[in-house]
Amino acid sequence: MYFGIAGLIDDETQNKIRKQILQINNTYNTGVLSLLLPQHVSLKIAFKTDEVEKLENYFNALFENTRIIEIELENIEVIDIQDGGNKSGLIWYSVKENDVLRSIHNKLNVDLPDVLGIENSLIDGDNFRFHTTLFYGNKTLEEYNNIHINVKEKFGKRKAWIDRIALFCCTEDTIKAGSFFTYKIKNLAKD
Repeated sequence: MYFGIAGLIDDETQNKIRKQILQINNTYNTGVLSLLLPQHVSLKIAFKTDEVEKLENYFNALFENTRIIEIELENIEVIDIQDGGNKSGLIWYSVKENDVLRSIHNKLNVDLPDVLGIENSLIDGDNFRFHTTLFYGNKTLEEYNNIHINVKEKFGKRKAWIDRIALFCCTEDTIKAGSFFTYKIKNLAKD
């Protein structure tokens, strides 16, 4: 099984973003792969483990006293990716790095190899960029670039909050888009 850990964006902000995405999907047929999970900021890229109980215990302990995290969504960007061996892309909303996000990401990278015997992804680490994905799948890089040009003004800076942490799970032998589900959610402490 594969798991990922992410901060869920507050409902009010998610609702505004999803309304924008629906309008854009109606114009550009961007698909819904990126919408199958709640709007989130990845904190630990997917990793493989069958040690579910150890992971849950660690997850519960780590986030027991974590407070709601204020974040700033900055702007949308097109990211080049390979999708099934083909050049493609995705559009994400960049999240301004802050000390809390970086601290959680770093702690997960240090602790989980010891707790679960996993290896960190090449994406994890100091160069990891915090973001929330808006559009993914079924378009070429050129199409994503054109969509970006036409919609980027709709996604300016905005404050948001991570008020819950999620554990996402994929029970497949390999990771593929659309195969993750929300396994567990933990509410963060209010001030």
